[in-house]
Amino acid sequence: MSEQQELIATESLSDSHCLTLNALLDTMIPPDRGLSIPGAGDPAIVDQVLKSLRSASIPRIAQGLSDIENSTLESSGRKFSDLEQSEREKWFNENRFASEDFVRILGSLAIHCYYTDARVMESLGMEARSPFPDGFEIEQGDWSLLERVKARPKIYRETT
Repeated sequence: MSEQQELIATESLSDSHCLTLNALLDTMIPPDRGLSIPGAGDPAIVDQVLKSLRSASIPRIAQGLSDIENSTLESSGRKFSDLEQSEREKWFNENRFASEDFVRILGSLAIHCYYTDARVMESLGMEARSPFPDGFEIEQGDWSLLERVKARPKIYRETT
């Protein structure tokens, strides 16, 4: 992401939106103190989410965060980021609201940024590196399981 795109993403979300985003990400993927694994609301992971936002998605994310802020203010008189973890989880489960594109965009970014974080990868027993160019060792399976698939007739048409 270019420096200009990064600047657009961080400047398009208000401080209030950023607090809500942080709390929402931690609600989606909470930290595990016992295993020393951060939640998705960890500042480094939130920073990656913000850097990964496409400029076309920013208005939708900002609107979704505003909707969450307004909803919790109306129902509890408090901001989403001020709720306890259990209250946020309860709200989140009861209000799977929002629009599907907000949840899809934010959910996929959260998962991607979370599982590429070095601390999370190491906690899963993986080296904190990209899979290429070195690749990862994969245990060989039973190739005979594919014999039935290989024996099937062609299900495609040859092109010329």
